[in-house]
This record gives sequence, C-alpha cells and structure tokens, in this order.
Amino acid sequence: MSSLKSKVWNSFEKLEDGKFVGCVLCQKEYKYCNNTTNMKDHLKRKQPDIIVKYTEDHYAEGMDEAGPRNIPKKRRDSVKEFNGRSNFYEETSSRKKYLDKLFALMISIDMEPLRMGEHEGLKNFVHELDPKYVLPDTSTLTNKLLPQMYNEMRSKLLTALKDCDNLSITVDTWTTIANEAILAVTGHFMYCNKLVSPLLAAVKVEGRQNAGKIATVIHETLEGMDCRKKVVTIVTDNLQSIINAAEILKIKHSPCFAHTLHLVMTDAFKITKFEILIDKCKKIVSFFKHSTLSSDTLKSIQKECNKKQLKLVQQVDTRWNSTFYMLERIRVIRNELTLAISKCGKAPPNLSAEEYKMLEEIEKMLEPSEVATNLVSGEEYPSLSIILPIIKGLSLKLVELEKINLNEISRKLLESLKNSVSKRMKPYEKSTSCIMATLLNPKY
Repeated sequence: MSSLKSKVWNSFEKLEDGKFVGCVLCQKEYKYCNNTTNMKDHLKRKQPDIIVKYTEDHYAEGMDEAGPRNIPKKRRDSVKEFNGRSNFYEETSSRKKYLDKLFALMISIDMEPLRMGEHEGLKNFVHELDPKYVLPDTSTLTNKLLPQMYNEMRSKLLTALKDCDNLSITVDTWTTIANEAILAVTGHFMYCNKLVSPLLAAVKVEGRQNAGKIATVIHETLEGMDCRKKVVTIVTDNLQSIINAAEILKIKHSPCFAHTLHLVMTDAFKITKFEILIDKCKKIVSFFKHSTLSSDTLKSIQKECNKKQLKLVQQVDTRWNSTFYMLERIRVIRNELTLAISKCGKAPPNLSAEEYKMLEEIEKMLEPSEVATNLVSGEEYPSLSIILPIIKGLSLKLVELEKINLNEISRKLLESLKNSVSKRMKPYEKSTSCIMATLLNPKY
C-alpha cells in the first residue's frame, strides 16, 4: 500500500537547492522541512479535488490489502466534505463583517446595482482572492448592510451638525428614470476647518410640487437633524415654488448663480439666425448619434487621418454649456466630419465655410461664461465670494470682444449677451451678502 505522504509528491517537486519544493500545478514554492505538511495544506486550500483523490486512492488500496475487516465502522467525512463545512467565514466573524462593510461602501460610493453581489463573474473573482468569503446578496444588502451604514453615517452627520454654528442649504428637484419626483436638501458648513456639503435628505414627493409641500419636506428634514435654527440661507434655482417655500419657512433666499448664468445664456441664444445655426448643428449630431454606420464612418476617417477619435457632443437643454461643447467639437473635427457627411447617404447638410468661421467667433464669446460656470460650481470654496469678480470679468471680456471684426450673427449674439448680463446680474451687484463675501475673500 503506497502512503498518502508519497502520493503528495505527485503534485510537487524539489527545487535545485533541496530546501524548497514547488507545486507543479501553480508554481507556488514552500520551504521543505523533511515532511509533507506544507504540501498537503496547499493542496487542501488550492487543489481540494486532488487531495480528495489521493485520500480515496489511499483508502481503496487499504481495502484491497487488508480486506473488509479494515473498513471503519463509522463513516468518516472526506477532506472535501470537511473543507466544505469550514471553508467560509462565520456570520459573526470580524473579518466577514469588515469585508461586508467594504462591499456595501463600494456599492454606495460607486452607485453599483444592489444585485452586484450575485454576479457570477464577480463571485468567482472574489473567491479567488479569498475563498472563505461569500459576497452578500441583494436581500442582505437591502435589509441589513445598507441600513446599518445609513444609521452610522447619519449618526456621524448629526454629530458634525451639532458642532457647526451656521448652515446654508441648497434645494433641488429632479425626476428619476422611473418618473418619480425627488426633492434633495444638501447642507453646506465648515467642519474641521474644511467646507463640507453632505446630502441631508432625498425625498420622493407625491403629486404636485407646490410651495407648501416643498416647505414641509425642508422643515421636517431640518427638524429631524436638529439644525433648523442654524440655517442662515437657502440657495435654489429661480423656480417660483421653491422661492415661495423659502418665504413660508422665513429663511433668506439666495438665487443660484449658476442657474442665473444659464438663464443669461439661454436669453442670449434667442436670436433667429443663431437658433437656425444651432438647429443645423443639432441635426448633424443627431444623425451621427443615431446611425451606427455613419458613426463608424466618422471613426474610420479619423483613424485614417491619424486624428484622435472624438465623438460629437449632444446638446442638453438644461445645461447651456452643452451647446458650447457641441459647437466646439463640430469645429475641432471639421475636416473629418466634412468627409464623413460626403460619404454618408441621407446625411444632413454640412455647415458652410462662413458658418464654420462663425463657430470660431461664437466660441470666443461663450468661453468666458463656460469658465465662469465651472468656477461657480465648485464645492471646496465659498462660491458666493467669487460672484462679483466673475460678473466684472464677464463684462470686461464682452467689451473687449466688441473690438473684433465679427460676423453679423456673432455681433447680434454679443449684444444680446451684454444686455442679458446687465439685466440678470444687477441683483447680485447690489447684494450685501455678495459684497461682504468678496471683501472677506483673501484673494480680493
């Protein structure tokens, strides 16, 4: 009867110095101490099927030599069965709790689907990293891990809010893919000498979103976090229902500068000939976005011309700067786009040379506002303190552009921008809060 110890050597070989052995299956090396303990442990963890086979062969040989009298009276568990019971972390294991928490945190931060722990590929990957860990399923995440994490984060947030002296809030509404109305309340305050902006609540609003209903949601959110008396201002877009809600709550309202800037730009865009140009560009973008063949043609031409494969940008009505990015991209890939349009059947008309020239002029006019939008959207500094410098910078830039020889449409757009800036920015220039914030900013 050959021993189990000798069979283990079928999967290992001694290395040249004789002090180490290597697994012939995965090339893992172990120190050799004149016994096979390390080798058997390796096979149990990494190749359990092999160690089970060696064990079964070992008992089979024993039966052949010794006869029925050597069969154990009580059946013993095979190594594979034993490992099956002890292969996973216990629910009370600190290691499992730690890994579960990390997984739930990843789901939250990366906004992954709750069923991610049930994906076969991920389960196989995690098993290879740690065979003893089993990913939580959707039910465990929904009913246990995420509620625990929410309570922990809420407790930390309440502690932070308790220590802050003044709090500003922003309120926004949107509609989900499932066509549900959501109202979000975000807090802005100093914590540990750093400006932080945690989400205080995201509430589904049933029915019509009137001022009273919005005010109720905001009030319940603030009262629930015991910070109602610390709120000094509420910042929202220019939606009348939210402005009225602030009046009901008797909280000072500050219009969102980024949204006001959006209104400035959309006002300026209401020039008939400019709208015709925009519409022409939108048709070109839509054609390449909705046709796989035309999109592939454009990519192929860019590749042949040794140019970076850039996609066209779709305009979004709720973001004025998407119009800027759309026009900019069309101008940048003008040559490749012209070739692609000529090769594609039923393609919309290309822009003329004069219209491409107009795009360059329009970009120069819109670029300062695009920079301003990005600046005022920052969360790591008090954006109120840079509003007045931005308004002044925009006004000076528009005056400079008057000195350039512009096309008729570009000239009208410039005039429209100047008038819109002057009209919509006046409330900020007269705002005591804006003036004081600017004076307190060390940059100015």
